[in-house]
Amino acid sequence: MPSADTSLHCSTNKSLGTMEWLRIGGGYRALLYFETRQIPAASLQRAVLELTKQAEGQTGAVTAGVYELDAPTIDRKAPARPGLAERYPNDQGIERDPAVVKFEGFEGRSWMSGWAIQKESVFQVVERSESVRFEPFQGKALRVTIRKGGNLGLNMEYYFEKGSEPEEIYFRYYQRFGNNWAPIADGGKMPGVAGTYGMQGRSTGTNGWSIRSEFLRKPEQENPLARYTIAASYAYHADQKDRYGDLWVWSLGPRGFLENNRWYAIEHYVKMNTPGRNDGIYRVWLDGRLVFEKTDIRYRDIPRIKIQKIHVNYWHGGMTPSPYDQDVFIDNLVVSREYVGPMRR
Repeated sequence: MPSADTSLHCSTNKSLGTMEWLRIGGGYRALLYFETRQIPAASLQRAVLELTKQAEGQTGAVTAGVYELDAPTIDRKAPARPGLAERYPNDQGIERDPAVVKFEGFEGRSWMSGWAIQKESVFQVVERSESVRFEPFQGKALRVTIRKGGNLGLNMEYYFEKGSEPEEIYFRYYQRFGNNWAPIADGGKMPGVAGTYGMQGRSTGTNGWSIRSEFLRKPEQENPLARYTIAASYAYHADQKDRYGDLWVWSLGPRGFLENNRWYAIEHYVKMNTPGRNDGIYRVWLDGRLVFEKTDIRYRDIPRIKIQKIHVNYWHGGMTPSPYDQDVFIDNLVVSREYVGPMRR
């Protein structure tokens, strides 16, 4: 007998394990868990799974495939990849490195210089915020709040000089979800890199592109991953399958599993494709460990489309408003022509 079971349907991301029957076929998938840890491996030679059809009024043969589940695991054993930040303990002086284009630590009064910030954004520079268990990463940080009933937390952009937009770039930042972060109503957008050039609608290869981080709706409390916010990337590119962009889950190494009240170093790398060819690159590192890689992207079909901006965006939804205030903190943003890597203490 299985010790746990559930069924899933492609139309929902919620478990259907409370239903009376397990369903297969017609878009349904059933999961069965058998506890085998107490059985000596040498004694387990053969297993037989018997399924009995219970649906009333159904006639004819039913074919069911049986597969072993490749459950997600978090691999944090791989060594972190060091970068140019290794040469600058605590990021001190990193802004003077020849490869660094922009650094922001939110320490000075004039930090907003060079950033285009949407006026509806809700943010403040903080050194402490005990109400949401904030602990500084290094000095001050930017607190971004998505208000109850709202969607926008922050829309802040750094534009490369027109005519000098790069073909490849690295963008590293530190991020920490507050104790009140719990996106149970919907997912949403986080920082990334873009070349939108006023793009509206889907990417066509001639009007622009964008890749931002994405947070997914938090798993149900019964889910073993319930304490994590699962991160992915949300991409508009010339070969996108969906009208509203493609979702690429961070599924390598430590994966995109982010806990509240913990600082993470997140780094994006974009290299533009040869116009019209599928050789563009996108990579993401989490604390210096690769969590996503794609090397066959077609961002553009014309050479004037390049990397236009760094897009620091926090947005709840879709259009679904946040059911309560939610806070996220960011610090030590580095835009560079070389891989940055985690900060060395």
